[in-house]
Amino acid sequence: MTEDLSPIEPSFKSVKKLAGDERPITDFPRNPSRLSRQQLEEHYVTMRKSHISLKRSQGALQGHNKRYRKQVKEQNQAIEEYIEKYKSIASDKTDQYRFIQGLQRTLEDHEKRNKSFEKLFQELEEVEEGGGFFNVISIGRIMEKIRRLLNTPIKLEG
Repeated sequence: MTEDLSPIEPSFKSVKKLAGDERPITDFPRNPSRLSRQQLEEHYVTMRKSHISLKRSQGALQGHNKRYRKQVKEQNQAIEEYIEKYKSIASDKTDQYRFIQGLQRTLEDHEKRNKSFEKLFQELEEVEEGGGFFNVISIGRIMEKIRRLLNTPIKLEG
């Protein structure tokens, strides 16, 4: 494998290139023993500038990555906070729904109790209209039913 050791034309353009315009590796010979002092200095300056440019790019990339990681972390925290708020709201709504269901059952119980009272009072009115000894006994039974109904506690749910 023979290596091309032909002299490289000195080019001051390569030395004056701005950071970020790195030359390809093929522009630099593998064996620098046949290069002149000026060519060696040119290549050295070019490689140094390339190295500086790469280090700056690496630093900029690391800075961007650090900022992006911070933003992602902040967004994840915000999402977790929203999830916790949602869970809290959902839990509150569930509790409120259960409370409302309990109130609805209590109202239904009141309504049933009210209908029972109306039915007993209607029976009482019917018995009072009839008169007689058996009516007094019937009135006593109805009054006992009313007393039991009044003494039965209403279970409040919710």
